[in-house]
Amino acid sequence: WQPPPPDCPWVFRLTTSYDVMPMGEEAGDGYLLLGAHPTRRPPPGWAPGVVPRTGQTIPVNLYYEGPRVGRAGARRDVYLGARSLGPAAPTAACTARTWDPMEDAATLGWPELPAGPVAVGERWQGARVGGRCNKTACIDPETFAGGRDNHLRACVTERWQETLSALLDSPAGVLALVTSSWDDGHAGQGISATRQTLLSVEHGRPLWSRTVIHHRFPQPTDARTFEPIERTWQLSAIDGCGGGLAVAGASPGPDDAERTRHMIDRAQTFEQRTQRRARSP
Repeated sequence: WQPPPPDCPWVFRLTTSYDVMPMGEEAGDGYLLLGAHPTRRPPPGWAPGVVPRTGQTIPVNLYYEGPRVGRAGARRDVYLGARSLGPAAPTAACTARTWDPMEDAATLGWPELPAGPVAVGERWQGARVGGRCNKTACIDPETFAGGRDNHLRACVTERWQETLSALLDSPAGVLALVTSSWDDGHAGQGISATRQTLLSVEHGRPLWSRTVIHHRFPQPTDARTFEPIERTWQLSAIDGCGGGLAVAGASPGPDDAERTRHMIDRAQTFEQRTQRRARSP
């Protein structure tokens, strides 16, 4: 992975949809910006480009507008390593709803990269899936019951399984298609997730990612019923920076340029508002 260049923040559209609407959940679009951190600087000796594989991380500014944060928007400090972006939610693969859209985005849009070079078709283990996801491994997928008699397997879930499926030439350079899968150990009877991510090899960033989470354990719905839920989460790069979708040849959306300008302006004014509040008595 690479951090965004100081003069061109990355802006992404995050879209969430459901086949059955969960109770109290919001569907629709959110927007996420990643840019140079306003106060923290990269480690000494680091030159712009790929994050070195020495355990170092690069501080990055994250600004988000969308469901769960209201009109004011939200800002986070995130850290970009050679293989992953975080902090990330270890439960993003198994939840039927979004609890933290910013940590979910870090989990789903930036799959953990391999520790070394891989060939097309080669697989590796990705990020750990844990937290409350571990509990589903101990539930009987037919009776939904727990208890000592049903704890026949270790209550620990597996990591994401990643595969480099293809390398593609584009006007934005070489793109890599990474496909991912995860399940809770119930062989398709419990919870499973699949993902496709298109990333720029030259610019070290995701252009597009789609995750589908199949939550077969019944969940409360807006219709006051309990039903299985399928959640689809999608990330699309809408900025005009290097390695973006528009540079790769995709047709931009009608409001992509306006939304990008809006997010850059809002991220800057958010910092100014925060500094004024910090100085006030």
